[in-house]
This record gives sequence, C-alpha cells and structure tokens, in this order.
Amino acid sequence: MDNKFKTDNGYCIVNESGFYFYSNDSYNKELKFDNKKTGNEYSQSTKHLGKISIFLSENCNLRCIYCYADSGKGVRTVSLTSAKTLIDFVSQKSDYFILDFHGGGEPLLFFDLIKDIYDYAHDTGKLLRVVLISNCYIQDRKTEILDWIVEHVDVFAISFDGIPLVQNFQRPAVINSTSSEIVEDSVRYLVKKNYNFTVRSTVTGFSDKYMFENIKYFHSLGIRNVIFSPCYNYGRSDDANLLPNPTIYVKQFMDCVSYAYKNNLTLRTTSFRMPGKSYCGALPAYNICLTVDDYISTCYEVTSKNDFASDLFFVGKIENGNVVFWKDKILNLKSFDLDGKCSKCECRFVCRGGCPVKQYRNSVRSSGNLCAITKLVVPKILTYLHENPNAANNLLHNSELVYEAFD
Repeated sequence: MDNKFKTDNGYCIVNESGFYFYSNDSYNKELKFDNKKTGNEYSQSTKHLGKISIFLSENCNLRCIYCYADSGKGVRTVSLTSAKTLIDFVSQKSDYFILDFHGGGEPLLFFDLIKDIYDYAHDTGKLLRVVLISNCYIQDRKTEILDWIVEHVDVFAISFDGIPLVQNFQRPAVINSTSSEIVEDSVRYLVKKNYNFTVRSTVTGFSDKYMFENIKYFHSLGIRNVIFSPCYNYGRSDDANLLPNPTIYVKQFMDCVSYAYKNNLTLRTTSFRMPGKSYCGALPAYNICLTVDDYISTCYEVTSKNDFASDLFFVGKIENGNVVFWKDKILNLKSFDLDGKCSKCECRFVCRGGCPVKQYRNSVRSSGNLCAITKLVVPKILTYLHENPNAANNLLHNSELVYEAFD
C-alpha cells in the first residue's frame, strides 16, 4: 500500500520503489526518485555477491559515552586463522565479496592484523570492495596507516561527532581524555590526499543543539560526506538524557540540509532512507560477521556472546576449522516479526521498520524517540525535495532523478 504525504507544492506518494512527487497545478507530470543503483559500483558480475565483516577486537582507545558494545572492557582479538577460514568459505560460494572491518572495538589498533586479513582476501581474486569503520584516533604510525587506507580502502567511515566541545565530551580518549585534536589531524591528512570518506556523527541530548555548528565545522575541515545518527539507549548509553530531543534534532537537521545543498555536501540521517523493505542485511541473514570468539553474527552491533541479542543474531560458529551454520537459527531469524505498529505507519517504507536489533532489545524510550524523529523529519525532507529536486544527490543514496509524464 502506498503512503501519501502532503508537501507545500502538492503531495508525494511513497512506496517500496521510490518517491513520486505531484504538483498541485499539474497532475500529469511526475518528479520521480527511483530506488536504483547509479554509477558502476557493481559493474562486474555480482550474481553471487558475498559480504564478510570482521569484528577485530573488543579493545578501544576511546570511551564514547554511548558505545553500544561498551568497548574497552575486553582485550581479545579475532583469530587470523578463523578469518582465513571464513574468507575461504565465502569466496568458494560467491563470484565476488566485500570485506568489512568493523567495530566492537577500534580496528586500527590492530593494523597489522588488518593487512594480513586483507592480503589473504585479495589473493582469492574475488575481493570486490573494502570497507573500514574507525574512530581515526591514531597516535602511532599515522602516516603509514592513513596512506594504506587511501590505497586499499574503498569505503572509509570515521566516527567523529563534531566541534571539539562535542567530540571531547562524547568521545573522550582513554589517555589524555581529549580526542578532537588527533582525529582532526587525521581528517586533515586525508583531505590533503583528496581521499573521499564519510563522517558519521552520533547526536545526543547534549549535541543536538550543535548540529548546524557541526556541519559548518565539518565543511571547514574539507569533509564532503556526513551522516547524522540519533543516539539510542544500549550498552554504555543507558541514560535517557543521552537521547536527542526530536524537535531540536529535526530543526537543526533541516538547517543543515539547506547548508549542505548550498555548499555541495552530502548529508544524510539514519532516519530517512530510500524506500525499501529491509533495513539492513541482518534479518535476511545476508551479513556474515566474525566475532572474536569465532561466532557468526548477522548484526553489526551484536559482537559478543555476552549480548542477550546474540540469541537471535548469532547463526553459526567456526569449529574445528569449518564454518558451521545453524539452520534453525537462520529460520528463526528470517521469521522474526518486527513491531506490528510498523505495518500501519506511514513512514514504514522510509525507515524500513527501523533497526532490527533495536527492536529486539525493546528499549521503549529509545524506539519511541527514533520514531518521533522519523515522523517529524520525513514530511519536511519530502517538502524540501519537492522544492529542490536537485538536492536528491545531497540527501539520498543510490537515487536516480527522473522527470516523467504519466497517464
């Protein structure tokens, strides 16, 4: 069923395939944003495309106040042997695969391990793309590490929350407390190298009022791609005061949208996506994530057996040199029913039901907060896109703008 939103210029129909805008004075011309890939990102044969995510360690050099994994309590690292076993398994069953180095801790603390895993994956001849998520708080071997990233990493995302006041409060370092100066230095180096990367900024009840200041700050550093993500309660962030105020968040975000469009920045929020059914690859069991204790998780945020959500999202394990999947767990995962309220919500195609693990953890105040932000921001973004259709390149990922006449 389609959903209809009123805009200042007419209305917008939203369904799984895209956004369809109609003007008040012309019902036979449509402004359409299709949910299609653009460019040649997957120009090679990807009939069978695999994805491997490696949770490198529990250890971290920051103590972010909202960390879902509560990183830094443990020191275990992933086994190189297990990583090779998983790479062999996926490469034998796919035409190409994506290799993703992810959190639970800070991956770049184990740079040599990253290189060893990358080299092994590359030697399969099937490595299509490399993704790395990092806090970019690099104190040792910085030039060597960043040069390697520029040369080998296709998608690099930096968790960086904004102006020093915000960054140092929300993402303090274990040593010397402040982290802003070192992260900023890393960012400036990458910008000087003309390397394209993305900054992901977590927005809390402390930082929501600084969002516009943050986008200007990021722009001043030469950052071209920004994602704002509302904080939610889990792990170290189990404090209602950390949740952003929906009204403030949306007002600040829309001010940031105008700024980004005028300055040719890409700006996104996790509360607004191209329409679709699936939020991520967790429930379809597309994600294959290796934990430090050799389990296979389908969720990027479920990194440890100590997390009760592992009962749902852990679907296998590496045992005796073999990858073993638990079919009953996979079937249970695919049959997991998201909150019934989503099926009746007008924003359901845009938020895609929301993050499955957040639903499973059932944090009522967090889920309500994220829903409130989504319901406020979606109509405002749609109105903005109707008035400024070329802003789609700044606000939407993998979108194609089409002007078309319809019967």
